[in-house]
Amino acid sequence: MQQQPLRAREVTMGGIRVSQVAFGTEHLNQYFPAFGGQILRDAAVQNNVFFWDTDNCYGSQPTVAAGIKLLEREKVVVTSKTYANTQKEARESVMRILHDLDTPYLDFCLLHGVEDGQLAAKMPALAELRRMKDQGLIRQIGLSTHCPQVAWDASDVEGIEVLCVTFNRDGSRIMNGNLDGMVRALHKAHNLRGKGTYVIKTLGRGDLVYDIRAALEWVLDHHNCIDVYNIGYANLRELRQDLHIVNEYYDRLEEESV
Repeated sequence: MQQQPLRAREVTMGGIRVSQVAFGTEHLNQYFPAFGGQILRDAAVQNNVFFWDTDNCYGSQPTVAAGIKLLEREKVVVTSKTYANTQKEARESVMRILHDLDTPYLDFCLLHGVEDGQLAAKMPALAELRRMKDQGLIRQIGLSTHCPQVAWDASDVEGIEVLCVTFNRDGSRIMNGNLDGMVRALHKAHNLRGKGTYVIKTLGRGDLVYDIRAALEWVLDHHNCIDVYNIGYANLRELRQDLHIVNEYYDRLEEESV
């Protein structure tokens, strides 16, 4: 009997169709770009994981650029990030990202790693990102944070349509708050404000790899306020292992709803 290919489901986040599992690309910086690009292409073609997350500090943007070249641009969804505060910094940052990725646009651009007390200082950068969105250089704008209070406040900010937060069973890497606060922030953003949401560090940046299934299923139990699970991978074996767990979980949900 021929086995059905393992393919990620698709969801809509911030008005853009994406794979439910995102390929966090930080660990691909260990490979030559051409080799890592082939991994990304295969993830998209074989497993429907076509949402790729990168950042200029990961060292993986050359790999993502190589992956983009192997597929039609509209077949992949790419996120990158900026640490900008000012309008000038935001424009220079995004233009550098576009150059490094050799792409005419970003699907998502996030104000990245926003800490407590920094949100107001990001408003000039946000204003510039909104101008760049109007110019077609960015399709959607988001914000990433490890801080529950920032996540809570960001969902009230006009122009921020996607929220990316740290989220795992142990509360690992959450800053200036706790796991319960992050759950409340996700619920507010997703269910009350209609924002797109995706979670990172679902395995605590490696702290929970000893218990992958249980750790991922804990995150999946909060599916009512999460659109996408962004999990970092170094190869297709890791991706397929986690994708199998995610798909099994959603298969059970569908069976229970019948």
